[in-house]
Amino acid sequence: MWVPFNEGWGQYDTKRIAGWTQQYDRTRLVDAPSGWTDRGVGDVLDVHQYPGPAMGVVDQNPWRSMVLGEFGGLGLVVKDHIWDANKRNWGYRTYTETDTLVKEYTELMHNVALMVKRGLSAAIYTQTTDVEGEVNGLITYDREVVKMPETLLQKLHQPVYNDADGRILFVNQRTETDRPFIFSSYQPPPGDWLTGPVKFEKSKQPVEMKKGSNVYLYQDVDFGKVPEGLGLKLYASGDVRIFINGELVWQEKDVRTKRHSDDINLSSFMHLVKQWNNRIAIEITNATQDGTADFSLYQWLK
Repeated sequence: MWVPFNEGWGQYDTKRIAGWTQQYDRTRLVDAPSGWTDRGVGDVLDVHQYPGPAMGVVDQNPWRSMVLGEFGGLGLVVKDHIWDANKRNWGYRTYTETDTLVKEYTELMHNVALMVKRGLSAAIYTQTTDVEGEVNGLITYDREVVKMPETLLQKLHQPVYNDADGRILFVNQRTETDRPFIFSSYQPPPGDWLTGPVKFEKSKQPVEMKKGSNVYLYQDVDFGKVPEGLGLKLYASGDVRIFINGELVWQEKDVRTKRHSDDINLSSFMHLVKQWNNRIAIEITNATQDGTADFSLYQWLK
């Protein structure tokens, strides 16, 4: 595959350059810009999101394959095996214990497996080895330490290749681009976020958030049949908690989605889902920047 541009680095006249590349070598696919500013050309829609995972909208790109060209970036500092101890030595998420790295990597791959059902064709974890100042690699800068055993990685990757078939149905919306009605509030009610008395606003648009603010969003869902699994697309900035019928099922500090929504696989919690009267709720606190908050749900049936 030819990649004329990486992210926004020197990108210009994208349509012409992509067309020229396709004419020059018809034996390979063309990924016009890898990440960031998509111009609707080339053979793939390539998304970069850290840690992610995320992907483009299939309905809007029927002639292109969905690619997650960069994601991950989970960092682990391994003492005596870094390039320069005086550097910041960072990852998009930075950990100090191997057990934490394994836990977060496991969840990341769990989410990627979900996206294959939604149409993801390829994903590239970034990166394989640490570089100067970054500790994102699966192997240290000096190539002496493998941070996670190869056998464990094989086990975590296998579900990405299993059971890719399935039928995706978006919940409370006709298509992926049709926004569902959500209920939202900017002020937490007295007592519990989920049950306290509060006046909620019904909205079909993303909810505006100011830096430092809090917001509570939810959808009430009746399933005709309890699905095989449930996915959630999240767009948020801040500390996020997800609830299914009042039970906390997912949380992450300092979420920063950009350009695309993160995909979160909730299939491990299907025992909490009922045929009728479900409430899927999102609590976002301490927004890290001005922006919007939004989420949508999708299920798959075999």
